[in-house]
Amino acid sequence: MDLWIGKTYIEKLRIYYKLIKIRQKLIVTSALHCAAPCTAMGIPVVLIAKNQENINRFSAIKGIIPIYTYDDLKNNRINFNPKSLNIEDLKQYMLQNLKLSILKEMGEKIDENELTQIRHNIQYYKAY
Repeated sequence: MDLWIGKTYIEKLRIYYKLIKIRQKLIVTSALHCAAPCTAMGIPVVLIAKNQENINRFSAIKGIIPIYTYDDLKNNRINFNPKSLNIEDLKQYMLQNLKLSILKEMGEKIDENELTQIRHNIQYYKAY
């Protein structure tokens, strides 16, 4: 029986999520587009930047998970036993930032101080 027949998009995403959670204990990657969603799903991630350009591109996830280099790998400085992170508060900040930003663009009056504080919380978030 095909697991996907008759399933909605959301149902398929839930199945994928369960499969990832069941099968993955650790993700080792050099790809931000892999590290970010896995971290958001609570899967431990080791992110290894290929070069300085990658480290600069990874600034969005800096503070959430450690960013290692090939030098760290060669010199045995990588923690291959990271803990699963609970970043639910960061997710809430991001959702509130999105909501307030959309309302502002639509011409609604918003609390600018709240938006500034939320963006500050996101920018300086530390999970480890």
